[in-house]
Amino acid sequence: MTVLVDRVVLLEPSGTKHLVNLDRETLNIPGVGVARSDTLRASIGRRWTVGGRAFLVLTASVRDKVGGVRRQAQIVGPKDLSSLVWNSDLKAGDFVVEAGAGSGALTLALGHAVGPGGRVVTYDLRPDFLDVARENVTVAGLEGRVEFKVGDVRAGIPEQDADAFVLDIPDPWAAVGTVAEALRPCGHLATFSPNMEQVKETVLAIRARPFVDVREQYEWDAGYIAGAVLVPRSYLEQNASAAAIALTASEIAQLAQAFPPGATAGTRYPEKQMGTLGI
Repeated sequence: MTVLVDRVVLLEPSGTKHLVNLDRETLNIPGVGVARSDTLRASIGRRWTVGGRAFLVLTASVRDKVGGVRRQAQIVGPKDLSSLVWNSDLKAGDFVVEAGAGSGALTLALGHAVGPGGRVVTYDLRPDFLDVARENVTVAGLEGRVEFKVGDVRAGIPEQDADAFVLDIPDPWAAVGTVAEALRPCGHLATFSPNMEQVKETVLAIRARPFVDVREQYEWDAGYIAGAVLVPRSYLEQNASAAAIALTASEIAQLAQAFPPGATAGTRYPEKQMGTLGI
């Protein structure tokens, strides 16, 4: 089956890219000139010239779409985008909830990962941010798989049985309870934070809930990613209570001591011992 390409990139010899939306027959491309959509589609992978200038016509990648977003808020960088998708275990057809739409860069990456059969619900407190995110998602051609909602996820949301939940908000620890209620059994949580103190608070909150496989990741010139997997309710009913999986007061104290103010990047969080739970 032939898929009609709806976006292309015009690559100049200098490396400059122009993302072009093929949404009408005749296009007026800023900084380039006038072109026909069918001509650009027929030129994919080939050299195309206009006004004495030459361009290589390429299909648009998710990198091109994210790089072309109009920014209302600071966006998550490429390294962190890939880490968040990886730690969310996203695949085609998945349902993912995002908190903190911002300008929509992460929303684009999530929508691309779940594919046309998947679903993304993204929340933000600010309608103006959602307007920009919606515009960017529409320009990228992913509007059919993304739903935009104004709301505070920390206060709870109606969504349930999500395959993944991604938090990109200033206080992700405050939304962990909502995440635990919204995820399906064995669903994945991934959070982004720009500094160590934020991810420390988030990991403490995650470990106080029925999550396992809790992990923290940092790369130079990027942010801090925390990830975890929700324990199935059936396991809790048959083998342990949520309190048994949560950290004890002494363990919380030990973890807090492990991260005094000024802790350096790359410090690893001590793993919760799961042997007594049979995990």
